[in-house]
Amino acid sequence: MNHSRFKVVWPLLFLLTWLTSCDGTPGAQPTPTPAPIELPPEPIPTQVPGVITAANAADVRSLGLIQNGLAGNLAWDGSGSRLALNTLQGAGIFSVDTLSLLDALQTRITPASLAFSVVPSDNLLATADREPETGRDTVTLWSDRGTLEQVMIGHTDWVNSVAFSPVSSWVASGSDDTTVRVWDSFEGTEVFILEGHSGPVTEVAFSMDGELVGSSSLDGTARLWWVSNGQLVRSLEGHSAGLLAIAFAPDGITVATGGEDGAVYVWAAGTGSLLHKFSGHRGPVTSLSFSEDLLASGARDGTVRLWAIEEGTELATLTDHVNPVVSVSFSPDGKLLASGSLDGTVRIWGIGESLARSAPPAPTPETGASTPRVVREGPAFISSVNMLNETEGWAFGGFEPDDQHFLVTDDGGLSWLDVDPGSAGGTAPAATTLDRQHAWIVYYPSDLQGGPAPSDVWSTRSGGGSWTRTMLPEALEINERPPDLDFVDADTGWILGETFAGLGQHAFTLFATTDGGATWETLVAPQEALSTCHTTGMDFVDSEHGWISERCPGGVFIEVTTDGGRSFTQVALPAPANEPNLFESGSTCESRYPHLFAALQGVVLVTCDPPARSILYLTADGGKTWESAAYPGGELQFLDADIGWALSIRVYRTTNGGRKWDFVRSVGWDGQFSFVNDEIGWAVARGNGDLAFVMTSDGANRWKLIEPMLRSEQPE
Repeated sequence: MNHSRFKVVWPLLFLLTWLTSCDGTPGAQPTPTPAPIELPPEPIPTQVPGVITAANAADVRSLGLIQNGLAGNLAWDGSGSRLALNTLQGAGIFSVDTLSLLDALQTRITPASLAFSVVPSDNLLATADREPETGRDTVTLWSDRGTLEQVMIGHTDWVNSVAFSPVSSWVASGSDDTTVRVWDSFEGTEVFILEGHSGPVTEVAFSMDGELVGSSSLDGTARLWWVSNGQLVRSLEGHSAGLLAIAFAPDGITVATGGEDGAVYVWAAGTGSLLHKFSGHRGPVTSLSFSEDLLASGARDGTVRLWAIEEGTELATLTDHVNPVVSVSFSPDGKLLASGSLDGTVRIWGIGESLARSAPPAPTPETGASTPRVVREGPAFISSVNMLNETEGWAFGGFEPDDQHFLVTDDGGLSWLDVDPGSAGGTAPAATTLDRQHAWIVYYPSDLQGGPAPSDVWSTRSGGGSWTRTMLPEALEINERPPDLDFVDADTGWILGETFAGLGQHAFTLFATTDGGATWETLVAPQEALSTCHTTGMDFVDSEHGWISERCPGGVFIEVTTDGGRSFTQVALPAPANEPNLFESGSTCESRYPHLFAALQGVVLVTCDPPARSILYLTADGGKTWESAAYPGGELQFLDADIGWALSIRVYRTTNGGRKWDFVRSVGWDGQFSFVNDEIGWAVARGNGDLAFVMTSDGANRWKLIEPMLRSEQPE
């Protein structure tokens, strides 16, 4: 099993939509299998808030929260009582009153966009999809209860946006193929193909009277088209970068655009003249929505801003989100504003009584001695890296080579945001990460000279946007090596520490949590684990099965648990058949890099010196029997039970579980590596005291230098 964990010393190594990878820019989309979602609870009566206006915009606050892993945009139904959302499980329709799921769409891919029919009698929901089996890019129509009604085919690349006409059954769609298409939703047929953009079309929108359809594009322009004949009305030009958003005001004659330049432009649709230019966002503007006299904008800087259209002024900045905002939308009556963010939440904003909450807000971190977050931008050093996929990952680094701030990236390591919770002086960090949202950090004495280490653990469920600090039940004694952290899901994890007990004795401490780190239990205390063996690594595959590798005199062993770490059985590894006395010949041998792929299947590396030997051991029955194979040396990483890497100055790869290793190339430097598949990986290259950050996209045959940048955190 490929766990994500790393340390500042020698670390070991979803799927988002196009909005996650590059500020809302279209791109490759994940194909998750939708997971079942529980039925909603009984409705909870709420009081309806008043209309949000320019006069009370400063009083707007978050009234409710849906925590369901938002991965794309959102849409209100005509009544304002339901929201359609993209989630990491697919797409669903939620009650605004109870903030709970009503219906789940049985999509096989998370849609890039969705929209409710504006004509109430149509009772339709449109989504932008790609069929996993055929690869066809489609506009799919659903009933408002989640059943499939129609699939419309014509686009030749990813569909990024869909919108319903307010006065008819027509649907518009925009695509990476640079076209806008208008469809008859009743017939399922194509009415117009609107051509003229030279870059991907990022969003489409209808005017309130249904006579115009607008499109924004990465070519830096917005275009307005007549719906009656598909003819171009005019092109709106002025942004200094690609456009990501477009929206019409209720008056039908005002249109707004937002772009990668962080600006919001407001135009007169009839003349194409620029009415206002709003600036203030410190990141690309990803979404826009009008109410009667307000314009809301959401951006990658994590904020939602409210603007007065008539006065041309900013009224409020809403800062509760901790990650990029990807969608904003006013309810049809203007009483509520919904915003969706890559922090996994949808917030409902208003000025009235609080709505019921289906889940509590993210916890407020406990404060303590900390290193301030980076608030400036510039070139960065990466000292260790753990990438999750082609765009997302975590690292330690900072402005100086010895900085150990905790960083996160969403663009493949080009830029990093400092999300460090803060450490006390004289400590170094060890961390494990599960996905883009979940990470845990323990700080330990940087000199490893002994004594109790700080006994607190920092955890985040929001991608580093907020942190919670909890105490271990007893001091974490560390004399020999940094602690190991391992989590198998968002709730279940372990921390392993080791101390020297004197007279040749060592002891380890094992802590476990079943609530994501909110509380910890001591499973093994030092007085219960006195041994002549050192621990060298830990790996769990589920809540019950785990291995601890170790270095012991007189043999090579691993500790095996089948009850989540409450008890262990020491399993001896047999010496190689051609060297039956290797483990007893005075050689110092140890087991290292345990990898479990299933409850009974795993591998562990054995190294000896002298004589220098590296042997990989494989088992499929929990260690009752072992198969051995020669190992070329270096750090061992596995992506799955078949594909793995031997990583050092000479890089090798296996495709059969380690039984045979193929030489890839000599890289000429030592380093710490992080692969996300058999082709794409990153490394921190080390040589002559210098650090370099490099990437490969061809399986380690060629590496290119990356010059990472630290970007500043979102403004106060």
